[in-house]
Amino acid sequence: MFELVLTRKVLEKIVFEKRPFSDALTEVFSSENLASSQLSLVRSLSSCTLHHYRLLFHHVDRYFPMLTIEEKLYLMIAVGNNVFIKRIAANTIFDALRHFLKNAHVSELDIETFCEASQAGSPLINPELKPNSPEYLELKFNTPAWLIKMWTKHFGFPNTLKILNANCKPVVQACRVNTQRTTVEELTKTYPSLTPGPIPHTVIYEGRTPLKKERFFQEHLLFTQRLAVTEIINQINFDNVHGQLLIVESRPQALYLEVPILTKGRISLNVVTNSIERKLAMQKGVQEFGLQRVTVYEGTAENMVTQISQPQDMVLVVPQCSKFDLIRSLPD
Repeated sequence: MFELVLTRKVLEKIVFEKRPFSDALTEVFSSENLASSQLSLVRSLSSCTLHHYRLLFHHVDRYFPMLTIEEKLYLMIAVGNNVFIKRIAANTIFDALRHFLKNAHVSELDIETFCEASQAGSPLINPELKPNSPEYLELKFNTPAWLIKMWTKHFGFPNTLKILNANCKPVVQACRVNTQRTTVEELTKTYPSLTPGPIPHTVIYEGRTPLKKERFFQEHLLFTQRLAVTEIINQINFDNVHGQLLIVESRPQALYLEVPILTKGRISLNVVTNSIERKLAMQKGVQEFGLQRVTVYEGTAENMVTQISQPQDMVLVVPQCSKFDLIRSLPD
């Protein structure tokens, strides 16, 4: 099938060329004249295969370990459709599978055995694997076994299971309200797609339109921010900061917007980031939100003394993190 072949091209770029999901889609789509329905289908098939990659690979590899990874990807896409998203009729998928496997010189008996085991509702995990073992959970939650073992060692099995279950849920689109211009109450009353968040000054976006296309986003009435970060910032006492505050980030974070909005521009803020592109983006954000007393520098923790010579009353550091929470939203 044409859509399965295109999806495999997308996955090959991700798996072999380490291309990000969006870039891989763009590169494949740019060379094809596709209808919108085909674009949507390939995007869904690609996303499904990535979100269940370990399980689908395990299933295919059990039956056909001799196939190449490229051949296995094709089968994984087909099985993912049958078991999870069901965008293509099962009969159509099975016809494509039989044709593909026949060309790969697989016997008819093995083909039919695989098709039987790849129907909707069929268990894909080897029954010999012990339930709740790291190897079993790796397949069920699409999370590396070594990471599951590490979490279990540090947090215990019950908490590890909570983390794995949370990583399978849709990502909540949390936003911090620009309280210099509006309030949570005003926003949620005006826009039904916004609901109050569990943390003060936050809302949850539940609309289907991409957030960046929404009027309230384009008018800078809010910005994306993690709930945990806002909760931490809300607990900091900025009353003792009478001079300057320094933020040093080694990964992108919206503290350069949140802190001046929370303190109502009372504090002089210096922000150090480690790339010129990020510096320009932050300067644009400061201008768009109409913030005052915010200066952005490009540099590192080692050389920022050459740019900032005055004493700072407080320093907030945004270090690199494991980013394990991105497993659910960015499986590529």
